[in-house]
Amino acid sequence: AKGIKAQGADALEILRDAQENLIPVEGRVLAVKKGGFEVDFSGIRAFCPLSQIELQFCEKPEEHVGARYSFRIVEIKEKGRNIVVSRRMLLEEEQERKSKETLATLSPDLECEGKVTKLMNFGAFVDIGGIEGLVHVSEISHQRISCPSEILKPGQDVRVKVMKIEADKDGRPKISLSIKALEPDSWERGLGFQEGEIIRRKVSRLMDFGAFVEVAPGVDGLVHISEISYERISHPNKLLHEGDMVDVLVMGIDQKTHR
Repeated sequence: AKGIKAQGADALEILRDAQENLIPVEGRVLAVKKGGFEVDFSGIRAFCPLSQIELQFCEKPEEHVGARYSFRIVEIKEKGRNIVVSRRMLLEEEQERKSKETLATLSPDLECEGKVTKLMNFGAFVDIGGIEGLVHVSEISHQRISCPSEILKPGQDVRVKVMKIEADKDGRPKISLSIKALEPDSWERGLGFQEGEIIRRKVSRLMDFGAFVEVAPGVDGLVHISEISYERISHPNKLLHEGDMVDVLVMGIDQKTHR
């Protein structure tokens, strides 16, 4: 929301009133100073700390110079010679309001637009309207990926499906999202091969009873231990390793059970 303007001889009084009644006041960023910014409120100078100009860490302070923003008056000392203001407080209040509105409309299976805010090894955080949800790495794509950065980047727009909404240990909403739930899987798109074909694919994991080979994004086929070699072997790891590229004969495809 736009703040009121501090004008004329009563400008300082307007700022005092704004501080007392938590009213935003509009000001212009004049210059970058040590540790923050000089802000002009119709001739009255104030200081906005670097940490209080935006929600995240301010990487490029000079980009704010000349901008008009609304500020919260935090402190007025020394008869107006020392005034501290914050824009971040207003941004946080706005974000809180938006997050409450968004939360009220959220429910499992809802599809919504979002923006990737942060990538971690275990998944991607996505802003879906003032509130963040997590897309676990296993819910990003049908293809097997080890890190979200293989497919996503911060700032990217994504469409997500709400999977779960629960409270964390502090009572805050914990929202689980999925990208892959909105994309057709390999069974819907078509595997790209038929029974009787020989295909070259990568060994994805080894078990006592056989080896799984990723035959299509997100689809593993099983090579039973008895089908690995004509010789009897005690474990698939005697001949195969995860990541090996192997030629396999597709012996059967079961569309109903997706095997």
